[in-house]
Amino acid sequence: MLCEFPKDFIWGCATADYSYLMFKELGDSIPIWITLNEPAVFTYLGYIMGIHAPGKKDIFSGIRATYIALLAHGLSVEAFRATEKGGRIGITLNLTPQYPASDREENVISAKRMDLLWNRWFLDPIFKGNFPKELVNFYHSKGIPFEVSLDEMKKISQQIDFLGVNYYTRKLLPMILTNQSLMLEV
Repeated sequence: MLCEFPKDFIWGCATADYSYLMFKELGDSIPIWITLNEPAVFTYLGYIMGIHAPGKKDIFSGIRATYIALLAHGLSVEAFRATEKGGRIGITLNLTPQYPASDREENVISAKRMDLLWNRWFLDPIFKGNFPKELVNFYHSKGIPFEVSLDEMKKISQQIDFLGVNYYTRKLLPMILTNQSLMLEV
């Protein structure tokens, strides 16, 4: 399987090609596969917040990293199906319910925005075939470009057999305190 996408997609292509090789070689002995484990850790925490590798604090890179990771996921699902080895494939997300700390409007808005960023930014493309419109519109209103192709969204949102959920905690959100806290006040 040869992946042909833009040059900045090399990580995604390498992931899909490696996945295909693994499915082909080990598919008879491994019945359950996970394409990615907790992509928010390296996309949001690594590229936007800068607290995990690669340690960047760049919202543009974070948005692009998420898109490339989800496209790599979709291409890996496609590669899995192409091997016709059987088994099941999915993705594991670390989902965190976001609750407002009080009924104050600021807290409700913060919880909704964090849910968009942490949960729906990954769930919606996979299960609905698009990124959350509220967040995409917000990015556009701040001059942050984000365009997706229909063909790529079809690859991202192709059917998976299961969703793995790593659940660690819930989050109570007070009003937005700093620009970095939600990366939505650009």
